[in-house]
Amino acid sequence: MGDRDDFEVVIIGGGIARGRVSEIIGRPGSGQVSTISLAVPSGALEWWQRRLDARRIAVRTIERFGDRRIAFAHPCGIAYELVESSNDSRASWTGSEIPPEAAIRGVHGVTVSVRDGADMTAFMTDAMG
Repeated sequence: MGDRDDFEVVIIGGGIARGRVSEIIGRPGSGQVSTISLAVPSGALEWWQRRLDARRIAVRTIERFGDRRIAFAHPCGIAYELVESSNDSRASWTGSEIPPEAAIRGVHGVTVSVRDGADMTAFMTDAMG
């Protein structure tokens, strides 16, 4: 495919969609991840706010479950949050120009949209342990 922004998605039913991330916008629905939350070190949100502002990505600051976060949308429409986490002992990701004191440590959590909470609870408990 060549370009870093190219991707290929296999669609249920056998079809294949190809395109650039900026050209394919998903439709929110049941059974999909609606928000991806990534852990960053305490004090890193200001750095990320400046970085995203410089790239003209709209962000909003929120607090949930006692954690400060900045929320923004990926070009495909999925919501992302960067969550300050003071008790996350994982090492920050390295390998880019992001300084270690601001770098992402890993997944903090995901939000999944479901039609039936009981079915999801049973799946998470029975299948995932």
